[in-house]
Amino acid sequence: MFFLLTAVALVGVATFFSYAPGLSGEACEGISLGWVASNGRDPIAIEKAMRCAQDYKQSHQGFLISGFIVTYVTFQSFAIPGGMCLLLNILAGAVFPFWMAEMLVMFCATVGASCCFLISHYLGRGIISFYGLDPMLADYRKKVNDNRHQLFMFLVLTRCTPVPAVLINMASPLLDVPLGTFFTSTIVGQVPLNSVHMFAGYTMAQTGSFQPGSIKFIMLGGVVITAYMFKGIIKEQVASLKAKFA
Repeated sequence: MFFLLTAVALVGVATFFSYAPGLSGEACEGISLGWVASNGRDPIAIEKAMRCAQDYKQSHQGFLISGFIVTYVTFQSFAIPGGMCLLLNILAGAVFPFWMAEMLVMFCATVGASCCFLISHYLGRGIISFYGLDPMLADYRKKVNDNRHQLFMFLVLTRCTPVPAVLINMASPLLDVPLGTFFTSTIVGQVPLNSVHMFAGYTMAQTGSFQPGSIKFIMLGGVVITAYMFKGIIKEQVASLKAKFA
């Protein structure tokens, strides 16, 4: 059922883009959705995609925004690997005003994560096994149960840590996390990391080139800010670990 739903969704995306106004100009030469999906982590490809999106926006901004939403929500909903959502975060910061990019990514990321939550809720643990997340599930279950009294803050903080987003999205319904709590914590929790990607895109638009190294400094700043915002819960977790290994 999961494979069938994923295939139907991807066919729907392909059909949507088959009606797209044609790409024109040298900046968009050779670019397609498949090309973007397969080259999403290549700095040169990211720069080319940015220039194409900037040109396309001049004549077809409405379709560009619609295509952004359709693609982002679909890839996020079905946890399709390949870094497409990361690329879209970067392109949003490069192509749109920052406030607009922030709202657009926040909407897409939250809706996509919530759809992933619901898919996992109805299709069950088999998806967790498919993605090879069973070894992480037991540990994540314990952490969720230990933080039931502050579940919202815990989920927000978890979004700012190396815990895979696909694990959070798919495991949460299996661990009796309420959809309302999941939804609101996703809105808040995804802002820091997504903002890092958008800042990288904004920098790329200003300099004309994508410099992955600059992301490290932005991420460091994001970690410091996040640590300050959630210093209370961090102290509690550290104290818990000390007690555990004392």
